[in-house]
Amino acid sequence: MGLDIGEAADPLTTMLDRATLARRLAFLMLVRVVVFTLMLGGTVVAYLFIGTPEQLGGPYVTFLFIFIAGLYLLNILYAVLMRVMKNLGELAAIQLGCDMVIAAILVNFTGGADSAFILLFMLSPIGAALTLNRRAAVITAVVAASMLILVISMGYTRLLPTLPGQTRLPWEVSQDSIISAVLINASAMLAVALLSGYLSEQIRSAQHTMERQKAAIYDLTSLNEDIIRCLTSGLITVNQQGEVLAINQYAREVLGVQEQHPAGLSLEKISPQLAAAVANKDGAPTRRTVTELHLKTKSKRIGISVSPLTDHHNQQHGRIINFQDLTAWHRMEQRVKRAEHLASLGRITAGIAHEIRNPLGAITA
Repeated sequence: MGLDIGEAADPLTTMLDRATLARRLAFLMLVRVVVFTLMLGGTVVAYLFIGTPEQLGGPYVTFLFIFIAGLYLLNILYAVLMRVMKNLGELAAIQLGCDMVIAAILVNFTGGADSAFILLFMLSPIGAALTLNRRAAVITAVVAASMLILVISMGYTRLLPTLPGQTRLPWEVSQDSIISAVLINASAMLAVALLSGYLSEQIRSAQHTMERQKAAIYDLTSLNEDIIRCLTSGLITVNQQGEVLAINQYAREVLGVQEQHPAGLSLEKISPQLAAAVANKDGAPTRRTVTELHLKTKSKRIGISVSPLTDHHNQQHGRIINFQDLTAWHRMEQRVKRAEHLASLGRITAGIAHEIRNPLGAITA
């Protein structure tokens, strides 16, 4: 289980457990490959259709192919490191840093402030919010905005190299366009970081609550199963169609159920006599009855109580059948009645003998 929201003191330390962070890093790697492939691949395809033979064989298109291949190799390296590194939070920070460097290189070689690859800087704050936390996302956005300003400024002042055959050069962009691109994209990075960080924390809080509720449900389920298993009476729940939903061990023993998983079977198939006894002909919600079950080897007398099975909307969707084996009790009752009957006969016999003895005593006297 990960740490509670807000527990992490280090903003670059993940609050997620290793398994969850590994899944998110894998998802981030997949998104990275797809986005870079579409953008860089789309640029290459555009050159294939509108470029000249000199451009297709030039260093610029070659650079794009090498860059795409390098990205694939880099993600393979990330996958290997994800298996060997103990602290996946550090791997997440490394990936985010590499993403910003890659975005800076692409921006410089595709026109600086006029580059369409400025959008790649947005991936880093989103990735930080997804894998780390809100503070890390804000820090990543500030770093990404600073790197964007630096690469645009250095490209405009010709401090960074360009590629032969590069069609868009960083210093050909006007100062107004540079200022506009910096302000818009830096503000967008910060807004994306705040929004994605907030949404990420909400998702983590919801997941944490869901895990606690899931654990509580498991505990409650185990408790219910233990209670039902320990009952000294038979318990069967059926739906409206008479199909068994659950049956405890005592009921299986009394009814002689041999199926390992009787749930889903018809109650009439398991015990036709019990199904006939609990048939709700009068529509009463609760009913008690006593019936005789004729099993393969012997007969059993059981007492049955039927109650409605309702959901949280108080809508009935089945019945609860509770029964007790009354065979031994019935036999004892019969013995008691027989003993009482014999005792009554003894009292009557004694009374008759007394009435006969009195006249005989008078005669003999």
